[in-house]
Parts: sequence; structure tokens; C-alpha cells
Amino acid sequence: MNNISTNEKILPWTKHYDLEVPITLNYPNVTLDELFRRSVKDHSEAIALIFFGREIRYRQLGHWVNSLAGAMEEIGH
Repeated sequence: MNNISTNEKILPWTKHYDLEVPITLNYPNVTLDELFRRSVKDHSEAIALIFFGREIRYRQLGHWVNSLAGAMEEIGH
């Protein structure tokens, strides 16, 4: 899958990729905000991140993001 001889001239780190790892990915044409909202909606109980051993699920992270956005809106940012 990985064409190292062609890509290492452009992206030299790709020579370290495992053969099954693609050089590029196809990304949807949506904003990062939309991707995050979809993840919260579709995977609310999945682990979004682990911080110092604490598992934080998308539902909780989405709640915190919305709270922060609301607070920033209130103070005019």
C-alpha cells in the first residue's frame, strides 16, 4: 500500500511507515466542529480521551465544550 520510493522525496518520514499504513487519508469536507459534534452524537459512550488515567467519554467532553463555548459567548469572546 505504501509507495516509499515515490513518497519519501516529498515526505521523508513515510519511509518509517509500516507497509499497511497509507500515506494519505480521505477527509470529509466538513469543519472540525462538525466532526466533533458527530462523534458526540454517534459515539457518546465511547472514550474520547484518557487524561492522567481518567477516561473521558464523548458525552462528557461535549458537555464541557458546550459549557466553555457558552461562557466565552457570555463574556464576549
